[in-house]
Amino acid sequence: MSSFSTSAKSMLMLLWLFVALTTAYVQNTATWTQHQLSNPASKGPPEPFPELFGFDPVGNPAVPLSPDPLVRYTWDKSTVNASQLQIYRVPQPVDIVITPPSAIQNDSIVDSVIIQMDWGVERAAWFEFVLSQSSLSSSNNLGKISGWHVEAGLSEFNSVYPGKKRKPVLYNNTYFRLETNKELYEGIRYTWIYLTKTDPANAQPLSLPSVSLVAKIKPIAYQGSFSSQDDRLTQTWYRGAYGVRLNMEAQEFNSILIERGDRVAIQGDGHPTMATALQAFGDAPVYDLVQTQLWKTNSGHVNGHHVVDDTIMSYPMYWVGSVLDWYWATGDQDGFAKLVPDVLSIVDARINDFLKDGLKIVWQGWDDRLGNGWCFHDNDPCNQEGHLTFAALVVKVVRDVYRALVHLPQFDKDAARYKTVHGNLVNRFRSTVPEYPDKLGVHSSANALAAGIATPADRDLWINSTLNDSVTICSWSTFNQYWILQGFAAADAMESAIESIHHCWGNMLDTGKGCFFELSSPDWTSFRKDGDRLPTTPSLCHPWASGVTAWMSTALAGIRPMMPGYAATLVAPYVSATHARVNATVPTPKGSIAVYAKWQEAKLGAAMATIHVENPQRLPELYVGFRKSVRKCHLQEVKGNGTIVKEAEAPWQAKDWTEAIAQNVVVLRATSYHTVSFQAAYVCEQQNQGASALRHGNYPASVSIDRKSQGDGLKEHGADGYILLGANTNGTNVENLPSYVSSVEIYSHGFEGSNPVDAAYVGSSDTDPAYLPFGDSRRLGWLGMDDDTYWNPGIVVDVNTTNFGKIAGGKEQSSVLISVHKDKDKAMRYKLSLYCVAKTEHEQFALRVMDLSTLNVIAPTKMIDKHSKGVWWSVEYDSSVRLRIMGIYGMHISAVAFSRSAPTISATTD
Repeated sequence: MSSFSTSAKSMLMLLWLFVALTTAYVQNTATWTQHQLSNPASKGPPEPFPELFGFDPVGNPAVPLSPDPLVRYTWDKSTVNASQLQIYRVPQPVDIVITPPSAIQNDSIVDSVIIQMDWGVERAAWFEFVLSQSSLSSSNNLGKISGWHVEAGLSEFNSVYPGKKRKPVLYNNTYFRLETNKELYEGIRYTWIYLTKTDPANAQPLSLPSVSLVAKIKPIAYQGSFSSQDDRLTQTWYRGAYGVRLNMEAQEFNSILIERGDRVAIQGDGHPTMATALQAFGDAPVYDLVQTQLWKTNSGHVNGHHVVDDTIMSYPMYWVGSVLDWYWATGDQDGFAKLVPDVLSIVDARINDFLKDGLKIVWQGWDDRLGNGWCFHDNDPCNQEGHLTFAALVVKVVRDVYRALVHLPQFDKDAARYKTVHGNLVNRFRSTVPEYPDKLGVHSSANALAAGIATPADRDLWINSTLNDSVTICSWSTFNQYWILQGFAAADAMESAIESIHHCWGNMLDTGKGCFFELSSPDWTSFRKDGDRLPTTPSLCHPWASGVTAWMSTALAGIRPMMPGYAATLVAPYVSATHARVNATVPTPKGSIAVYAKWQEAKLGAAMATIHVENPQRLPELYVGFRKSVRKCHLQEVKGNGTIVKEAEAPWQAKDWTEAIAQNVVVLRATSYHTVSFQAAYVCEQQNQGASALRHGNYPASVSIDRKSQGDGLKEHGADGYILLGANTNGTNVENLPSYVSSVEIYSHGFEGSNPVDAAYVGSSDTDPAYLPFGDSRRLGWLGMDDDTYWNPGIVVDVNTTNFGKIAGGKEQSSVLISVHKDKDKAMRYKLSLYCVAKTEHEQFALRVMDLSTLNVIAPTKMIDKHSKGVWWSVEYDSSVRLRIMGIYGMHISAVAFSRSAPTISATTD
């Protein structure tokens, strides 16, 4: 978009502000009434849900750090059915861009124009606007618009989402609604209006008196809360909660907000979603909604049925985890007992094939270390880290099941049996897994910590090595990151957990507004800003990324049920010199529990920790916990209205309680239940109080960009060998590999498995320096994808990490992988280079670099853009590598080249 005219922008903004003020809600908190919001000049289409009613707009405290426009709203439960959705209108965007500015003169649109609107945050909404001919009288502006072509578009990011630009539906001559799917709503932050003169001689000027987003919402209020002295942690909690709220339907939770074919209730996807819903919105309507979702997605062998993605072996296990989360939150014994037969049938199946060779786990997550998605084909079996991560998950679920069953007398024998099975599985994992313990990866070691597999020595090993590197700690999928957080909590490695939240979720605070994303990488912030389209075009409102919110309430604020339904509750918040305050509320069936905890340096070498608990409903059993050691501070004494619980009597039955936590927490039973206050004194070592817990590692490989040498750079970058992609006139490659490279495989990987990628011949030239030298002339071929050929409307993508589309050879692909196998016996540092020529001026893509053996990231992800004249991207490393080429606005590569010495031309690092 070009820069906009200040006067044109101001004219539209003032006009829309006037309409907003004259049609806004009258919010009367005393009588809970509203006025209908509609455009006074024209009658719009019928809406599927009623406008907001029965609400109090200031019923909850203000939360400036929340992205949710309705964070303060509460609803009158006596008049509002929470299972029926409501809508509200947003009558003015926060910003507009007009291209060209000259198309708007005074109060009229006089020429073809594109108007881009930023609505500030993402919403579950649809887009409506009013257009009228300026020549019509104000008393009758419902005349037909002639001489103009009208289109509209929408997106989560600042360019139109593929397939979401079309002609809007016209109602009553001047009222337009963009309808992209039968449910109307999309994940929307940006909208566009495209006005094109089709008959310049006769087209009359237009006015645009009204624009609005119509946003749907489930009328439930926040019951939980979180704040910290660290604003970004507070933002993180509310971002996660908002993403879950936007994906609440009348009778289920969706898996994604934007409609791309997979907007349904998905069994495993819903696990972090429901966990967060229980912590942030826990109340009778949400308890019912979660229970409804559990039955809808029940794939058990007793009362269950086939559901979306239940062939993914981990997904029924996550469903079991959600059943247990719901039971701990609600204490609904009858409801839980009805689900137990299906829970046990699912768990028994996985116990029977535990660590079985050739097990088809189908999918374990969107990260190359886990197989990067689908892995059920003969040519792409799931890798070992994926299998071990799944096996550790099975062990964790078995433990969680027996800990829940002990609270129901009729399942005493089952509880005892599964406790024994858990011990047996732990021993089998330790004794039969060759990678245990020092060769487990990030995902499997985190699950092993959470499962109770780890010995104290294992915990120290993994926390100080495998899980202690900022380069590798973030999973490419925010879904997987939830379980890494659980591993940290199980080891009581809270400082590492907090830093990983900053590192792995914090980047999303900077590159979007509203929710968390389907996929993410910390280094994307180096080349993408707020509102930009991201590599692979992930969903920007994916509730599976919201597990961090649930984790912060239970582990960081430390409010855990010791008995289902919070009949007994443990409050053990984490505070330290670097995380000095936490203030949180967690809902329970009998009312909310609030905790305020702070850490303060009392004097040199001493500190005080205070925990204050508000328990207005006087829950009968309340326990408070203090860490014995916090960083390098050691507990000396505790004062307050309670008694210390002996270690042998400590609350082992508390949800997610582990040996590591128990060893480091002193538990006190409160003797006063309405308001509880304790204060603890610590003696501190003076060194390293503020030192980072998570090692900020260095990338072992280096990346450079050469924008000067163009095609002639092949002589330097390909001094040892190369592959010229599609350089033959029939589209085949010209290959001349160096001796230290045994093979180069270029393939796509998606739901259909791994498939080779075909290149295409572009042409020849004697003069174009962007073309590569080829005998006495120059040639260019390439492989890749076009921006306008992927995310076609109607393509069904179950879980997406990358862009789907048609490559030059006509096959569908999700992303392009290049695996370079180097002879192991010839260890050396070499340079691998890609030559890239843009097919279109706006082409952009990014490159993710991994070690082929570990599949850990080894270099910063860089974006390739502005390369219509050709650019060389290079990585220098000493072993086999994998490159993942991720389209943003298309991608094309023309050569893969090798050299062992730095090129003599001038190279720059982007």
